Amino acid sequence: MDNDQRAQAAINAYLAQAPDVDSIVLGCTHFVFFKQKLAQRLQDSIELIDGNEGTARHVKALLEQRGLLNRGEAGTITWMNTLPEKIGLSKRLFNRMEDSIE
Repeated sequence: MDNDQRAQAAINAYLAQAPDVDSIVLGCTHFVFFKQKLAQRLQDSIELIDGNEGTARHVKALLEQRGLLNRGEAGTITWMNTLPEKIGLSKRLFNRMEDSIE
């Protein structure tokens, strides 16, 4: 079973546990990677709420309060992971997320 099949199986299993659900909150930062698959599987009557948007707004507000928000210059990204072999995966997931925003 490949990763797409695993993701779809997990989505199906969770939805089967709550057949009368009317909304789903993506409350963990990594759920954004499954947002599109989940949205495709949901009925139109089920609202999908992305918790990451609120988290991003809160982080922006904190950065503004502390005078740390970059307002124009290009920034840099430093990739760190407790498992250095996972840095490539982190970069691929970031790029996938960036592509979905555009």
